[in-house]
Amino acid sequence: MNKSKIVITFLIWILLSQIANAQFVSRFSIFGGFTAGWYIPDISTINTELNKAGIPSLNTDGAVTLGGHGYLDVPKVTGLRLGYMGTGFTLNSNQVSSGNLKKKASLVYRMGGLSAEYVSLLGKYFDFTFGSNFGMGSYTVKLFQIDPNYGNWNTVFGEIGSNGSSQTISRNLRQTFYTIQPKVGIGFQAKSFLYFKFNTGYSFTFDSGWEDENGIELTNVPGNIKANGFFTDLSVNLGLFFR
Repeated sequence: MNKSKIVITFLIWILLSQIANAQFVSRFSIFGGFTAGWYIPDISTINTELNKAGIPSLNTDGAVTLGGHGYLDVPKVTGLRLGYMGTGFTLNSNQVSSGNLKKKASLVYRMGGLSAEYVSLLGKYFDFTFGSNFGMGSYTVKLFQIDPNYGNWNTVFGEIGSNGSSQTISRNLRQTFYTIQPKVGIGFQAKSFLYFKFNTGYSFTFDSGWEDENGIELTNVPGNIKANGFFTDLSVNLGLFFR
């Protein structure tokens, strides 16, 4: 079985190589990789709301993003690169004590979609790209208030069974959004199979409102809580490259 997989992989490699070297294909690449970056959202309004609830502010300097992607330099269309991508980050506040309660919050960003770029070669090893990502995602504010006595199994079910109240509170407030992310980048072909790419851009988002973990629509939400922000990322890619 393993030998069959090796043979099939080898034949696909040869086929793609022959296609890419054909005279009618000006340029061909297919590759994928891992991305790490930095995203700087505007969270001033979120921090204001957190402070009202007695929760420390989130870091306004940004957050580390992690993700992955796959791309194809389209044959017979010089310079066109299409692909898919996904990325995300989590920001956590410090935990604070208020009386006998502990409070904290998290901001979670998840996004995935398609990418379209134009690629211009800068010599043998470098290229310049410009284009955009088009996708959708979620922006979630997680709020926690924890009673130090919480954690007993019987207490948890007893609260539900007796229609009682609890000082331990967990809320997930989520915004679903659509995004356009114009970007520019520089690529470096380190080896025939290894490609590095640096991008920077800005994310414009268009949201459809907020809801809680039960799908209940939230009202009176401040209008400027959005996932807009600057981003940079560096990716390491493996694949077939014929420049």
